[in-house]
Order: sequence, then structure tokens, then C-alpha cells
Amino acid sequence: AGIFPPLKDAVSGLLECAMNLQIAEQNQAEYDRLALDLVDLVQTLQKHLPESRPRWTPYSIENAARSIGEQVTHAKQRQDRSKIRQIVQALDGETDVLRCYRRVEHVFRQLQMDISLSIWDLTHEQWVDTRLKDLAPVHEARYNAGLSVKIERHGCTPDTRVKILEEAMDWTHNLDAAKIYWMNGMAGTGKTTIAYSLCERLEESKQLGACFFCSRSLPDCRDVNRIVPTIAYQLGRFSNPYQKELCEVLSNNPDVSKREISIQFAKLIVGPLLKVKGAIPDDVIIVIDALDECSDTQGTQRVLDLLFSQATSLPVKFFVTSRPEPGISSKVQSSEEAYRLVLHLHEVETSLVQADIQTYLERELRPIKAQPEDIKQLTARAGCLFIYAATVVRYIEPQNRAANHRNRLATIISAHPGIGEDTYQELDQLYSSILSQALEYVRGEERELLRLSLRTVIGAREPLTIASLAEMTNNESEEAVQLALLPLHSVLRVSDDTKLWDLRSGTTVGKPLVQHRDWVRSVDFSPDGSRVVSGSYDTSACVWDVETCTLVLTLTGHTCGITAAMFTPDGQKVVTCSADQTLLLWDASTGAIISGPWEGHSHWDWDVDISPDSTMVVSGSEDHSVGLWDIHTGALRASLLRGHTGAVYSVAFSPDGKHVISGSLDGTMRIWDAASVGDMKEETTSNWVVSDEGWVMDPQSKPVLWLPLNSRARFVMAPCLSVIPPDGIICTNLDEVMFGDRWGDCYVPFPKYHMPNV
Repeated sequence: AGIFPPLKDAVSGLLECAMNLQIAEQNQAEYDRLALDLVDLVQTLQKHLPESRPRWTPYSIENAARSIGEQVTHAKQRQDRSKIRQIVQALDGETDVLRCYRRVEHVFRQLQMDISLSIWDLTHEQWVDTRLKDLAPVHEARYNAGLSVKIERHGCTPDTRVKILEEAMDWTHNLDAAKIYWMNGMAGTGKTTIAYSLCERLEESKQLGACFFCSRSLPDCRDVNRIVPTIAYQLGRFSNPYQKELCEVLSNNPDVSKREISIQFAKLIVGPLLKVKGAIPDDVIIVIDALDECSDTQGTQRVLDLLFSQATSLPVKFFVTSRPEPGISSKVQSSEEAYRLVLHLHEVETSLVQADIQTYLERELRPIKAQPEDIKQLTARAGCLFIYAATVVRYIEPQNRAANHRNRLATIISAHPGIGEDTYQELDQLYSSILSQALEYVRGEERELLRLSLRTVIGAREPLTIASLAEMTNNESEEAVQLALLPLHSVLRVSDDTKLWDLRSGTTVGKPLVQHRDWVRSVDFSPDGSRVVSGSYDTSACVWDVETCTLVLTLTGHTCGITAAMFTPDGQKVVTCSADQTLLLWDASTGAIISGPWEGHSHWDWDVDISPDSTMVVSGSEDHSVGLWDIHTGALRASLLRGHTGAVYSVAFSPDGKHVISGSLDGTMRIWDAASVGDMKEETTSNWVVSDEGWVMDPQSKPVLWLPLNSRARFVMAPCLSVIPPDGIICTNLDEVMFGDRWGDCYVPFPKYHMPNV
């Protein structure tokens, strides 16, 4: 075993155990056969191992060594026990020892198969990687994923939760213990930090087969349908024998990870594990944290049903945490006690929890030299809720030298809880203190923005980006929103995630589409739904394949950020507009520029739309104008349409293509006649006429107003059919009719008076 050190200790122990074994006559032949087989297997390993060493060979050997070590330990215990017992008991023990040796033989044979396979080359490893990636695992669900720091997922403070973690580790090593360990507790009792620390210990001891940390704040991590594929992926990286069986399943059924949960579990977990049962160490653990945070409660109950019905036959154990939600609790409690071990965190002795919370506060507040009496008071207020202590630390910011630590600590200490028996009374009071402090030094518009932002976050069902929050609060400055939220950082987290969503299920589809280096301002589906185009402030547009979530084309040509991107109705072309004041027409298949840049606007172009017959493009601009372009020539079909007094942020064609509607920062929407725009001058329109008698007639030949004789020559026709003002009415004062060279200069939105519509 010298050529592969991880096996040396295990094989040495095996030889020592074999030398001390006293075999009864009826078992001697079987023992001799096992001994010869083991010698032959070791020699075969020595022959093959130097020839091929894939990247995961050391891990495969470590698992084999651990399995052998477990069996040797068990065999020694049986041998020692048999020396002082009756002959019958000794024979039973001897049979058990031989069973251990058979398990060792199986492990050796599996390892031999792993090492001797000639397909262990780079091509095969790439094939395996491709197969495993087909599972579309949620990488953020791993306990120590890169996003963990951002969402404040971390382990326990040193010297806290020691007893709970030791008991959990004892359970992992006890081969006779229940297969499922359910740790539950109310919100804020520290379940996730304990699960995180347990994963750290398990990974250090090579026992962590897989983990899935659910989270309401991460869409993929709250999707119960992603749990099994992610666990299968991680387990495939952990165990080579399991990996081979899993890849066989994926080769025959590549879409199994998208099937119903029970099918996923049977095909991806149960089937492969049972086939390599003898090659998996007995102390491998799968951790599922915060199961209650999944959005599908029925799905979580199905997961529990599958665990309790199948776990006893599997060579792994499951550590599950959740709140004591009724649906989850009833499933666990209705299972047989032999299958489960239950720990209620909120029932752990208060003195132990308080001691851990005090240790945590002492460590975290050490930089500000908090007084012992303050620590003691905060500990008492926390009760059994670690989240109280964690929120206090986030609010005080002991590592931030610019923060007024003393003032913040005094604010919390001086807060007096109200009257009541509510479990979260102290936590509510803490949040109230933080919010009061945040609002104390802001006035006027800043105060209102803070209130509005907070209400928007509370009312939103999904985590919001700063950009989304700014738009929802009608604030042009994202920086202003970000600054407004700074005082609330201890109780509020704002997400930066952007992903593709399934509208019916409310879940993300595939993986995030990552390519742009700046904000994505616009997205559009192709008419057949197979592709998506995205326009970004990084000056590029990207075309994506929806089915595979892969990049198909990158469209580069603009010199400033792209503000809108859209497929033509036939899906053959893409139109983009940009802050560089131009539009471009692209070939959606090759990414080549067909036409452009189209120039005409004098400021940013904000939005585009394409007519249903793909002959015209309409654009809205910061320069207050609307442009109507010929898609074949790239030329304006007439002068820019003016009338708005603010930037035009949104434009659209009617379904019949005859009209265009525009929405502006001036608070109005305007409906334009697209059909006759080719004959339209900037000042007039053929749809409105002045009769010989002086009546202004609408397109239906109905009189709208009468003009005196001396005013008719100077009257300017409106260049649009309708104006929809913010108040929903237009009031015209006929005593003070305004005249000018341009309608946009004449039209003034009427104030918010309650006057009849004219």
C-alpha cells in the first residue's frame, strides 16, 4: 500500500486484524478464499494505479480507505468481544467479522474498477462534466457558496453551540443511529449557522456528501424541484462509483432532473446509491437546511415522504433543518421513531443558549469595548433568539470605524419593550429602535423616499435590485435610493440578481444569463419564444437560446449604452436604440448590421417598437420627440413628431399598425396617426380640418370648436389624434386661445382643477 498512502493505514489495520483472527473449521475455506482475493486485488491496484491518475483518484482512494477502516474497526470490536463469550456467540461474531471482510473485498473491487478503466482520460472527464452539468445544479445552495457572505450565511461563532454540534457529529458516526436527524426551531434560533458549522466539520472529515441550503431570498434556493438534482450533482463529485452510475442514468434519460420529484429521487438518488451501496462509506451525510423556506409547501412534504420511505435502505444519512411548520412537523412526527432523531432548538436549555449568545456578543463587540453590563442586558433581551444578537451587531457595526458605536449601542440599551407576551417582542422593539434612529436625521424628500422605499420592499414578493426599487419609487437617482437605505442595512438586504422567470410557476428557468458587464436595460422574446434579446448599458446586445440558456450572438456597434432592443414580428431582425442617439437594424441570425446608424434625434433614444407588418419603426427620445422610420431605408418617414414637453420613454404601435401611442415624462400619453404620417408636416395633419364656416372638425367630421375669422389663418393643427393628460381631462379656456408656430408650444397641461371636460 506504499504507492497510495491513504490506503496504507487501512490495509495495515486489515492485516493486523487478519493475523489475530481465529477461524472455526467450517469458515476456514471461505476465509482463505477472501485472503487470496484481497492479496490479488492489492497487487492489481499496485499495477494499475501508476498508469492512470485522473484528477479525482485521490478522493476515490480516500473514500475506499475510510470504508476499509470502518470495517476493520468493527471487526476488531467483534473479535475482542468474542474472546470472552460463549462459543456460540463467538461463532456469531466470527460470521459478522467475515461479513466485514466481504465488505472490504467489495470496496477493493470497486476501487480496482475505478482505477483500471481505460476511459479515464481527459475526454471522459469532459463527458462526465457535461453529464453532471445537465442536472443544472444550484451552486448557491452549497453551504459555503460565493454568495454566502453576501446573504450573511455563516457558521457559529467559535466556542458556541459546542454541545449541539458534538451531539450531531456523534450521530454521524453511530452506525446504528436513525437515518434522519431533524433539527427544528423557531425563526432566529440559529438553525442555519449550526447547519453551516456542521457542514464545515463534515467536509473536514470527508463525510459531507452533499448539501442544499434553502433560502427565501434566492429564487433557485427556494425551488423544491432543484433540491434532488443539486444533491445528485454534489454526490457525484463526492463519490466516483456513484458518479458512474449517475452518468449512466443521465445518458439514458438526460431530462430526468426536470421530472416530478419522486421520479428525480428514484432515478438520481435511490437507484445509483443502491448499486454502489458497498462502496459508499457508512458515515456520509447529506444536509438540507431551512426546508420550510421553499415556496412549494406540498413539494417539501413530498421530499419528506421520500426521505422517510427510502432512507433506511440507502447508505447515507440525512440532516434536515426547518421551522416547526405544521405540514413539516406532522410528516416527521408521523414517521416511525426508529427512522428519525429530533432536536427542538427552542427547547434547548435556556442557560446554554444564553451562554452561547453572550459569548457571541462578547466576541463581536470586543472592538468597541462594550461594558459587561451592556452585554448582559443584550443577552437577556435576546432570550433564545440568536437573530436578536446578530441584528444588534449588524446595527452597531463594530468593524466600521466611521460608525458612532456608542450612540447606536445606547439607542438599543435605552429602548423599552412594550407590554405583551409576544415571543418576538424584544426583536420588534429592536427593529423599532433601528427604524426610529434611521428616520431621526432625515427630513423632507429624503425622509419620504426612505419611507416609500421601505414600504415598497415590504410589499414586494421578490428581492429587489436598487435599479428596480428606484423605478418602482419613481426616483431617477439610484444613488439617492441607495443612500436612503444605508441606515437600514442591519434589517434590510437588497438583491442584485437578474434572471429568466417562468410566468406561470414564478420560478427561474435555467441558469442566470451572464454576459453583460453593466445594467441590462431591455429584453424581448422572439415571436416563437425560442430566443431572447437583451440590451445593456455596456453598449452591446445579446441574443440567447431560451432552451439552453446559452449565448448565441453578441451585437456590437453602438457607442453608448443600449436602451431598448426588440425582435421584428417575423423574428428575422433586431432593432436597437441607444444613448448615442441612433438606431441600428441587425440580422438576428448572423449578428450583422443590416442598416444604420439611423440618425435624427438630438438626445438619447429611450424606446422602440416595430409595426406589425415590419415596415416601420417608432422611437421615443429624450429630446421630447417621436420618430417614425422606414425599416427598409432607415430614413424618417416625416419630420420628428413633436408635442410632448418631456422625454418620451415609451412608444408602441396599435395592433393594426395604424396608430402610435407615446408616453412621456410630462405625464401625458399621445396617440398619433401612423397611416398618414408620410403626408404629415410638422405643423399640420390631414385628419383635422377647418371648415369654411370656421369649425375645427375631428376625423369623424364632428365640430370641436369654432374659430373667429381673424384667427383661422394662424391656427395650428394638433399633430396627434388625442392627448391623455395626467388628470384624465383636458380643459380648454376659449377666452384665452393660444396661438403659435408649433402645437407643442401652444399646448399647456391644465392644473389639477375639478372642471368639466370640454
